[in-house]
Amino acid sequence: MQYRLHTLLRFSLRTMFVVVTAVCCFLGYELDWIRQRHRFIETHNPDAFRSDQDTRAPQLLWCFGEQGMNNLLFDVDPKDVSFDPTGRRYIRSNTPVVATARRLFPESRIRAMDSMTNPSFAALPVEIID
Repeated sequence: MQYRLHTLLRFSLRTMFVVVTAVCCFLGYELDWIRQRHRFIETHNPDAFRSDQDTRAPQLLWCFGEQGMNNLLFDVDPKDVSFDPTGRRYIRSNTPVVATARRLFPESRIRAMDSMTNPSFAALPVEIID
């Protein structure tokens, strides 16, 4: 029995380097995702808020202390906002800022507003359509 355990735990130095490299690449990907999330929040100045429900950050981001967001509300550029015949304001989901928000915050409900068109009044809600 001891001989079998000893042979199972044997591995080459090359195998150890491959495993360590794979783990480091995965950790680098996760940490870069956290950095991109924080940069998006700083750049777009969203009113990110959490409800009383505890939302877990996606994948293993929670292991690094990242908190999930239930809702993400941010300003969009007025040139990206379109109007339908009834006057409803909308923005397409393939607009770069919306696509980036959905990629970085898959756990969130993404909502957009336009505060630049009418700065003296409240921000105008913008519907995101596919």
